[in-house]
Amino acid sequence: MRKIFSAVIILGLLLVLQTTIQAAPAVDGFMGVPWGTSREQVQKAMEERGFTLLEQRSDGILDKYRGTFIGKPAELTLRYENNVFFGGEAAFLDVKGAEADVVRLHYMEMKELLTAKYGLPSQEYSDQNGKNVACQWDLPTTATPPGRVIIYTWYGKAFYGTGYLGSGLYTDSGFTVRYSIGSTWARIKGGKDIKDL
Repeated sequence: MRKIFSAVIILGLLLVLQTTIQAAPAVDGFMGVPWGTSREQVQKAMEERGFTLLEQRSDGILDKYRGTFIGKPAELTLRYENNVFFGGEAAFLDVKGAEADVVRLHYMEMKELLTAKYGLPSQEYSDQNGKNVACQWDLPTTATPPGRVIIYTWYGKAFYGTGYLGSGLYTDSGFTVRYSIGSTWARIKGGKDIKDL
């Protein structure tokens, strides 16, 4: 009887996990901006949302904005490969420089929000004390060409400011959420072959 009961429980858990994985919505962009959008189109969309442009790097690989992410103040980094948008990141300003326990509390809230929307993380990372410090979701997209989107969130140190490390860009205590379909996807989308790189 115990074996049957255990088997039913295990099958039920597998069914719930399978349903959660299948139910995860497709992630087709970041902040409502679709993957593959040009840098100019991204800038227009961010301006329409009232975001402040902090930096537009001359090398064309990223732009930084100040605005909000899920209603919280954040610095947003948007990434490009050959003028093709492939990733976005939010570093939260309301916990910048805060004590580790405060940052961790906000990180755990974000983890719960992402889990409610996308299901259980596909990977979780812990420090040497066994505390969860980062999570990752591997999710579908309907973007063309086909690809997968990684959502990664962590706490501890976050990048704030503009420029390069040592000249405006710096790390401070905080937490970050990153959405990315990948630079390889962007190269394919932009028509770049591996031999062109």
